This record gives sequence, C-alpha cells and structure tokens, in this order.
Amino acid sequence: HRINIFVTKGLEHRTIDIPSHPSATRETTEEVSAITGTTYYRDEDGLMRSAPLDMKKVYTVKDYKYRSTVKFALPALRPGCVVDFKYKLISPYLDEFRNWDFQDEIPKAHSKYDVHLPSFWVFNATLRGSQKLSKSTSDVERECCQSHGAKCDCSYITYEMKDITPESNLRAFTR
Repeated sequence: HRINIFVTKGLEHRTIDIPSHPSATRETTEEVSAITGTTYYRDEDGLMRSAPLDMKKVYTVKDYKYRSTVKFALPALRPGCVVDFKYKLISPYLDEFRNWDFQDEIPKAHSKYDVHLPSFWVFNATLRGSQKLSKSTSDVERECCQSHGAKCDCSYITYEMKDITPESNLRAFTR
C-alpha cells in the first residue's frame, strides 16, 4: 500500500489494522508476516527524508477468541508525506476468500491486488463497479504449494486499476 497524506485530516488513518483469524492449531491459523513500511516526507529544509517502520511498534491485539488484529503506525506522519507498507497474509481458509475494495474511505488513485491460489481450487472472481481494470493477469507458479507431502501449482492473479475516480467502487472476489 502506498498512501499520500495530503491534509491533516488524513492523519486520522494513521493506524494500520490487519485482521487475522488465529486458532489453537498451526494448520488453521492465519499468519501475518513480512511487514515493512516507510514514511517519505520533506523536512524543514525541504530535503526528502525517510523514516522506516520500527518493528518493535508492531503489535497484535486479540479482539476475541476467533480474531486478532495486527496494528502499527508509521513514523513521521505529516501532511504531504507518503507512507508505503507491505505485508504477507497466509491463510488456510480457502473457502473464505477476502474481498478487495479498489476504492474505499481513503481515496485511491492506484490500487493493485496480487493473490496466489492453489490451482486445485476454482474461484469465480466477481468484479463489480463502474470503472474497468487497467491490468488483469493470471500466471501459473510451479509447485508453490505443499500439503501433506504433495506439491501443487498455483495461480498467480493480479488485478490493477490506475487513475481511479473517487466514485469508483470496484470490488474483487465478492461472494
């Protein structure tokens, strides 16, 4: 995700929340990992600076028995800054695929959704909204998934929208 905070009101969205579904067994737990983030901003002298996410400030809150939320806020936030963060979510819940909203309460100009799915699962992607995708690709990844000693291929799917209008509400993978 890359977000440009234009005005002070944008600072209301400073905390990033990543919901996950933990379980007592490792086989049925969603895992959030590979979190990285940086804030890019101009200092008082007008020079471009960057401030990396301090991993000690990433924490998990147990919301209730079946849901936790990984939370963090990027440093050095101010109007005019750009925050850039990434994470990986690994989920065993293939029958509960998450939706992706290409536009939401934070206006977006560009949105990209990458997903890796075991090829033995067939999903019907439903795209709803007024604007067309800029990119839609599907490739095969060889032996990317392993379960009980058996390997299988995966589908690597990318949906991307550029120059998104604020009214656009395209959503992928709705059920």
